Amino acid sequence: MIAHNRYSLLKEVNHSNAHLSFIKPKLVKQESFHIRKDSKCLTKDTEKDDKENKPANTTEPSSPLKKMPSEAMLQTLKDRELTDIDLQNVTNFKEYGQSILSYLKEYEKKFPTDVCLSRHEITHTLRAKMVDWMIEVLTNFKCRDLTLYLAVKIMDRFCKACSTIKKISDLHLIGVASMFIASKYEDIYPLRMQMVYEKIAHKKVTIESIKQMEREIMATLGSTLGIPTTFEFIRIYIKYIPPHEFSQFVEQMSIYLAKVCLHDYQFCGYKSALTSAACIYVAFKICEQLNKVTMIDKELVSTLYMLSSQTEAALMECSQKVLHNAQNFEKQFIGLENLKKTHFVNLANFLNK
Repeated sequence: MIAHNRYSLLKEVNHSNAHLSFIKPKLVKQESFHIRKDSKCLTKDTEKDDKENKPANTTEPSSPLKKMPSEAMLQTLKDRELTDIDLQNVTNFKEYGQSILSYLKEYEKKFPTDVCLSRHEITHTLRAKMVDWMIEVLTNFKCRDLTLYLAVKIMDRFCKACSTIKKISDLHLIGVASMFIASKYEDIYPLRMQMVYEKIAHKKVTIESIKQMEREIMATLGSTLGIPTTFEFIRIYIKYIPPHEFSQFVEQMSIYLAKVCLHDYQFCGYKSALTSAACIYVAFKICEQLNKVTMIDKELVSTLYMLSSQTEAALMECSQKVLHNAQNFEKQFIGLENLKKTHFVNLANFLNK
């Protein structure tokens, strides 16, 4: 059950869902959490009465973009000897990080993917099945995480911009070509045509048809492939959050939640910059519940909505949808098991350490 108030996000995680089955009932607190409009921080109901009489904070929180994260990055690297590359990365991020992030958010707006299936015979359900199959294929062939996000982005952008109506029978070829293009763009050792033809397409389509679809996609997209995805935004946002003992888990959980959202056609209408912030927020919520610690505070919430250039209300609304998808994945996407079989096992490993 998801709260409808845009300033609140339900803390309880539905442990009946197999994707989140590692969250045991005894770890689920029954307290509700709220985003207070005056302090814009997350507080427990038990603490609410003590804080309501305090004057509202009228001072605008300082923008995290003005903070130099070099110290945080150095702290993350402190457990090993720093190399020249490490130090250069810290320096570059300190100098160019804000400009790069601003550019990516503006650049993303030029390539919308909302209602990308509205003119085609391909349904939302079939698209979700294709995403699930992409996860299986790209994981089995050891492709990067970013390859998956880019492949889905290519498929959605092509469907959005394509002038001809695509039939259900076209989806398989579109998916194969999208993965092939994404792998050649992102992977050091990309998929080879013979491998795509024999092992991925299972010889159900010809090599020439794969090439033809590849040419059609590239022509439709104007050969523009380097569009920011939720994966890139998550990796950037994490650098602005002070490191802590659960940093790796929060990052992996955020990436997992972003993969969950790839299945949902509704998220084609959300900017990746916003979805990424929402995934990080929900990941912190889950980490709080698992470890019985308070991690979300005023500074974190302010950081996320300033990084995403969104209002707090928009962040909370998107976070509710992210959490709802994670809780109800098996009900919404019946039979889609590949995400649970692949990425989810990495999360379980963190809990066994």
